[in-house]
Amino acid sequence: MDNIKILQYIDLSKSICLEALNYLDQNSDLSFDIDCKNPREIKSKADHKSEEIILEHLKKTNISILSEESGKVLTNKDSEYRFIIDPLDGTVNYTRGFGLSSVSIASYKGDNPIFGTLGVFPSMDIAWGGREYGAFLNDKEIKVSKISNKSEALICSGFPSRYEFDSQNMDELFSILAQYLKVRMIGSASYSILQIAMGNAEAYFEKGIMLWDVAASLAILEGAGGKFEVENLDNGVQLEVFANNGLIDRK
Repeated sequence: MDNIKILQYIDLSKSICLEALNYLDQNSDLSFDIDCKNPREIKSKADHKSEEIILEHLKKTNISILSEESGKVLTNKDSEYRFIIDPLDGTVNYTRGFGLSSVSIASYKGDNPIFGTLGVFPSMDIAWGGREYGAFLNDKEIKVSKISNKSEALICSGFPSRYEFDSQNMDELFSILAQYLKVRMIGSASYSILQIAMGNAEAYFEKGIMLWDVAASLAILEGAGGKFEVENLDNGVQLEVFANNGLIDRK
């Protein structure tokens, strides 16, 4: 895929995110269902409608698509590229009016991010970026912070729906979080990582998070000068992620 085509897909993703945000802003049906297989996972009509909006446009590209709601929507075996989408990251926040959520669209070549786009709700901000393209919020360039000392740094984290609350996981999590000045749990993995790209936090750690939750924001983080480490826990879809401003060590 040449650079001109990638730039066209970035513009397309930005316009799709804005369309989905406008739907979320006008939507009055905040009902949701609890997943019978995972009692800490909820799905709303807004998730599905947002996905419909995104897929209507992305299917026309004939590029493979992986979506949180529908799984593998389209497969093009002749291409290394794929879109990874989360129609609504932070569904609980959205349905309860509790805080921020986002619409996420990422482009990957294999396991490597090319670019990511986030539509932030309710602020209606559009963030986008990638390693080769920089990172931007509403077309204003963003950069990671220069803080390198954990005792001065903020770390974002959370407990994803599939998180196992056993002593080993909890001990590991607390040993990491205890090294930082403050901990923030926002309820949206994508927005948490965006905070690092914007220089408002320095690190993010979450175990059991899904690929579509973080795919777009990791691309944006690279564009802002940050770095990330990913460990596959479940066939490359369920992950352990440590993201940072490039100056903070995990250990």
